Amino acid sequence: MLRTAYLVVGFLLIMSICAYAEDVQYISFSSTRTGDADIYIIDINGENLRNLTNRRRTNEIGATWSPNGRFFAYSSDQGGNFDIYVMDIETEKSRRLTKDPGIDVCAVWSPDGQWIAFCSDRSGAYEIYKMDVRGKNLQRLTRHPGKNTTPAWSPDSQQILFSSFRRNEKGHRENFLYMMHADGKNLRQFIEFNGGGAAWSPNGNQILFPATRDDADGEDTFDLFLIDTDGAERHQLTNGPKWELDPAWSSDAQWITFEAREPRQNKTNAIYVMNVVSGELRQLTDELSRNWSPAWMPTRDALPIQPSASLLTTTWGEVKK
Repeated sequence: MLRTAYLVVGFLLIMSICAYAEDVQYISFSSTRTGDADIYIIDINGENLRNLTNRRRTNEIGATWSPNGRFFAYSSDQGGNFDIYVMDIETEKSRRLTKDPGIDVCAVWSPDGQWIAFCSDRSGAYEIYKMDVRGKNLQRLTRHPGKNTTPAWSPDSQQILFSSFRRNEKGHRENFLYMMHADGKNLRQFIEFNGGGAAWSPNGNQILFPATRDDADGEDTFDLFLIDTDGAERHQLTNGPKWELDPAWSSDAQWITFEAREPRQNKTNAIYVMNVVSGELRQLTDELSRNWSPAWMPTRDALPIQPSASLLTTTWGEVKK
């Protein structure tokens, strides 16, 4: 009877943990907290931190998730330079998708699950490419002098937003966000942009992006803004003293996540979430290391992402006996 009681308690404990994890959204991010750069997940309450990569003497950065939440693509220098890999979070096994002397980073998984867009300097300058999720059917999408980075898919997977830093005919530097169809055609200049990543809203009607403003002391500060995709309406979301960059929307459009750091420094920064309805702001990570590139993890079965997965597996084994 006593053994049965313990098993019942253990089973109920697992059920409560699973229910909690299913109700709470998770965010992945890159961090140098252990020295090397690794990919972590944390829930939007700042709890249940877990390292997903944890490969010694290598750097893994920039996670982007498959729509079903089972796989994530990322960049790793384990082969000597940054290439793109995909990890299965259930098996914790990775598969290499690119193998090129150039640097392949900024991977983003298309919402329809078919493509991974990324930026690479394999041609001598950073351009936007896409490939299928097996690493096949590579296509170069941009052919523009300068630096083309941070691609972002529209929710219907039909368009790609990206930032471009180039020089005009007079030799002056120009920074803009551009839009193009997913095949690289119908390129159009969208808005002036100083960098820091941009994201489509879940309904596809707005773009979330950082932009500079002058604060009371005359210091440039990056805040987050919303703009309609036709460029007609612009709305400021944040108004803080820090640089707020690299934003991402939750799938339910209730939350955004972003990194924030002190102006003009890149040694330490933290991950935040903000409720776009109430304005509630939460800091998820400390500022003792670099923490950047936040991305929303699609909702999945809670068990594979628990920090004490081995304990839960043992308990499940006992319940089955």
